[in-house]
Amino acid sequence: ALRYLHGGSKVTVLSKVPIATKQSWQSIYPKATDDGIEAIERMLTFNPTKRATVAECLALRYYDKLHMPDDEPIAEAPIDWAFDQSIENVQNETAQRLLDRLEILRKAR
Repeated sequence: ALRYLHGGSKVTVLSKVPIATKQSWQSIYPKATDDGIEAIERMLTFNPTKRATVAECLALRYYDKLHMPDDEPIAEAPIDWAFDQSIENVQNETAQRLLDRLEILRKAR
């Protein structure tokens, strides 16, 4: 049932979550419009293979007033988030260097 999940740890974690009956978004957000409920449902679908893409979300009726196809560039390739990981590594290394320096200063007292 969870074939779209790759990696044993994800399935293991999910197998420990108790089974629950799906609640309607309308019961959670009773003041939401039908278009709003459709947007929530399409964007928060658990199965990523059935979840709406960005382009599909932008085309939803809920976003009609905001959707400007002529001013919505589409990336030519997926974004490479490696830079984000390198920033985290730099932050960790900097913090470690600071802690090492503080330890040296503490011992020098």
